[in-house]
Amino acid sequence: MQTEANNPTSDIVKVALPPIRLAPLAEIRAYQITEDELNRLAEGSPSSLCLNFGLFFSSSFLSFLATLLTTTIQAPSTFLVFVVLCSVSGVASLVLLTFWRWFQSRQGSLINSIRRRMPAEAVQLSSGNFVDEG
Repeated sequence: MQTEANNPTSDIVKVALPPIRLAPLAEIRAYQITEDELNRLAEGSPSSLCLNFGLFFSSSFLSFLATLLTTTIQAPSTFLVFVVLCSVSGVASLVLLTFWRWFQSRQGSLINSIRRRMPAEAVQLSSGNFVDEG
């Protein structure tokens, strides 16, 4: 038989918790997606990587272009290096920014196609479940 003196929980001070208020949600929308769509969403998009490198090459292109336009480079080999670097960084920035834009639109179209499946209105059944009218 355990007495209150031997009970280790008798020394714990009970603290009153503040009241918690929950605001009810107006509605919860659940979307059904296929396994393929889930895999495509889970893969993510390399768009942020393309954007980062595209901006890097864009700034490099502008730097090399500004150097070529504002300075006189005497050595032909140095001038050639600057022209090649300017050209390569310009082309790379165009390609990467184009890929970024393509990846962004592709991901957006997948999400929009999933969102379009939601019917405009739902009907509540007597059991509390909802079904769409369409």
